[in-house]
Amino acid sequence: MNSAAKKGVFAKFSNFSHVLGIKILKLCEKYKSLNGGIMPIEDVVQINNRAKHNDKINRDDVVNCIQHLAVLGTGCAVVDNKYVSTSPFPLNKDAVTLLAICNATGVVNQRVMQEKAEWSADRFAFVIVPSLEADGSGRPRVGR
Repeated sequence: MNSAAKKGVFAKFSNFSHVLGIKILKLCEKYKSLNGGIMPIEDVVQINNRAKHNDKINRDDVVNCIQHLAVLGTGCAVVDNKYVSTSPFPLNKDAVTLLAICNATGVVNQRVMQEKAEWSADRFAFVIVPSLEADGSGRPRVGR
């Protein structure tokens, strides 16, 4: 992106959005080892609002800020209007479904996905195995 285009994007960014964007990115980085870079928007709002000296924000503030940051190619995105993603890999519909069920039940395995989303064993393997094999260790990427 050329400097004139970036200047145009920054011109839309208020001081509040700029500061909030930095806070969101720092917050996501802090919790990345726990959530793999995918954090519910409501958690971002709650954690921010509990901190002393922070302006109180709402989910719209977070969504708007992340949408502005995404234009800069930061790797930030709002996913399924529920999550902030700073993960380097894109989330498809199946990954979002898996994430939502994990948030709701606290666990994800083949049986749970069959019961909750009517997934076959092959579909579960297709979605989960690439994330387990990404670094060749057979361990999940979450927290790296």
